[in-house]
Amino acid sequence: AAAAAAAAAAAAAAAAWAIQFSCQVTSSAVRLISGSSGQLLTQWSPAAAAAANASSSGITLAAASPCQVLVASGGGKVWLLDVTEGGQLQEIGAVMMDAEVACLDITPVGPDSTKASLAVAGSWSMQVKLLSLPDLTPSVTEELGSEVIPRSVALAELEGRAYVLCGLGDGQLHNWRLDTDSSSLSEHRKVVLGTKPILLSAFSSGGQRHVFAASDRPTIIYSNNKKLLYSNLNENEVAFLCSFTTSSFPDSLALVKGQQLSLGTIDSIQKLHIRTVPLGEQPRRIAHQPSSKSLGVTTISLLASAASSDTGRSYLRVFSDSSFDLLASYQLGGQEIPTAITSMAFGSGSAADKPDGAAASGVGGGSSSSSSS
Repeated sequence: AAAAAAAAAAAAAAAAWAIQFSCQVTSSAVRLISGSSGQLLTQWSPAAAAAANASSSGITLAAASPCQVLVASGGGKVWLLDVTEGGQLQEIGAVMMDAEVACLDITPVGPDSTKASLAVAGSWSMQVKLLSLPDLTPSVTEELGSEVIPRSVALAELEGRAYVLCGLGDGQLHNWRLDTDSSSLSEHRKVVLGTKPILLSAFSSGGQRHVFAASDRPTIIYSNNKKLLYSNLNENEVAFLCSFTTSSFPDSLALVKGQQLSLGTIDSIQKLHIRTVPLGEQPRRIAHQPSSKSLGVTTISLLASAASSDTGRSYLRVFSDSSFDLLASYQLGGQEIPTAITSMAFGSGSAADKPDGAAASGVGGGSSSSSSS
C-alpha cells in the first residue's frame, strides 16, 4: 500500500510539471515550449541520422505521453525522448527497425498514467511490434496477414483492461489483449469497420475512456462487461475526434469533417445501432462466408408482373459484408421458394478455410425441389 501511494504521488508530481510544457514536432526537430510564456526552451533533432543518411534525416512520425516523445524517421529509425522536470529533452533510447515505420503510439497503460513502459509501432512489412521502454527492444511481433499497410495503432485501457489496436488502410481493425506485466499479446480479433483507412484516437466521455476510429463509417470502440464493442457514429466521413471541455461545453467532443468543425456530445453508447440496407424484396434466409467476405441472402420479390398473375420470383443475392454492395445474383425457378442457405466447402476443411467455398440454398415449392450454389 505504501509503495502504491508513493507511485501515485510520483505520478501526480510528474503530471503537475508535465503540463507546464507544450511539445511541437516538425519534420526537422522536436521543440519544447513553455506553457506560460510560449518561448522555446529547447529542441532536439535527429542529427546522427542526418549525417548517416540524408534520406532519413526528416522526422516522419511522432507520438507522445505526458512526459515522453517517440519519433521515427525515414529508414525505420525510432528514438525515445524524455521531457525532464527542468524543461529539457533527453534522448534515452534508439532502435533501427527492420522496415519503414507506418504508425506509432506511446499512450501509457497500467498504474502510471504519465509515463509509458510500452510503445507500439506498425510497419510497412505489415507487422505490429510491441516495444519495451526505454531501450525500445521489440518484445512481441504480430503478423497482420494482409497486404495492406497499417495506418494507425493505439494503446488503450478500457474497463481496466489494456489493448493494442491497429487500423489498416482497407478499413480492417485488429485488436489484441495486452498483458502489461509480461508484455505479451493474446486474444487476437479482427473486424471490418469500413472500406477506407482508419485513424485511431482516444477520448473521454462521461468519465469513461473510449477510442474513436475515423473512417468512411466512423465508429466508437468501447468496453462493456470486459468485452470490446463497436458503435457507429451518426456522422459520415469524420476525419478526427477529440475531447473538448469548457465552461460552456462541459464533457463535450470536437469533430472535424471536411471543412466543418462541430462541437457536441454523445448519447449512451451502450445501445444497439442498426444500419438498414434496403433490398426492395422480402429477405428469407442469410449466411456469411468469411473467406470471400460476402453475405448470401435469399429473397422473394414482392412485385407481381403486370402481364401475369405471378406473385413474385425468388433470388439468391450475394452482398459484400463490409459495403453491402450487390456482388452477384441468381434467379431461382418459377415455383421455387428458398427455405435454407448455408456456406460450405466440399472435401476436407471448412468454407472459412477454402477460397472456393460455396453457398448452398435449399428450395422447395410446387412439385420440384432443388439446390443452387
